[in-house]
Amino acid sequence: MPKSDKISTYFSGAKVIMACRDVKRGKAVCDEIRQECMTAKIECKYCDLSSFAAIKQFVAELESESQIDILINNAGVMMLPFNKTVDGFETHFGNNYLGHFMLTMLLLDKLKNAQQARVVNVISSSYMRKSYNCCKQKTNFLVIKLCPQKEI
Repeated sequence: MPKSDKISTYFSGAKVIMACRDVKRGKAVCDEIRQECMTAKIECKYCDLSSFAAIKQFVAELESESQIDILINNAGVMMLPFNKTVDGFETHFGNNYLGHFMLTMLLLDKLKNAQQARVVNVISSSYMRKSYNCCKQKTNFLVIKLCPQKEI
């Protein structure tokens, strides 16, 4: 199936709101999708999942939406040096887990208004690697074991 047919199929009749940390890059993606599928109703709004205030602001901007049919939590950070979010959590945990959880919980009523709402959480395959407790140690933060945990 050609790329334009796939995009048309995915966006057929759907209103898509992309929550983006980098709005400039997000708008470029929206423009590309619109070029491939002229009927796509897609927009980009700012949302930084590492900031509870930014998540709340994004949700406030969706006030006029009566329902959400599908929420896809697809943002994530990986292999960053140790740092904390503005809310005081380790960056990976704050962005990849707490941010998605908070966004989902704040949108729950809108999801419940849909007939068959779905929440999809996309994750990296790095979960297959031996875990590294980044919250306890600040040294050797980027050490990664490359073999799956079941082999250790």
